[in-house]
Amino acid sequence: MSSSEIEQYKELLTQTISQLDSLIYEIEDYTLTPRSHEPDFQDLKFDAIPILRKLKDARKYAQQSKAHYGTIKKTR
Repeated sequence: MSSSEIEQYKELLTQTISQLDSLIYEIEDYTLTPRSHEPDFQDLKFDAIPILRKLKDARKYAQQSKAHYGTIKKTR
């Protein structure tokens, strides 16, 4: 794999991490900021928990991948 391809992939990972951060922020903001005391709104909080976990896992894996490819370029 060429250095250019690695750099492009790292840029893609950077953009992906940024988009995941935005999604996580929006969902947390929407579900953690009390908008209503209706029981249905409380259900939204519990519905968002597994979604947030998956998004945070995806962010973690993207960060690990970016770090991994960062070390590959340095060793070549």
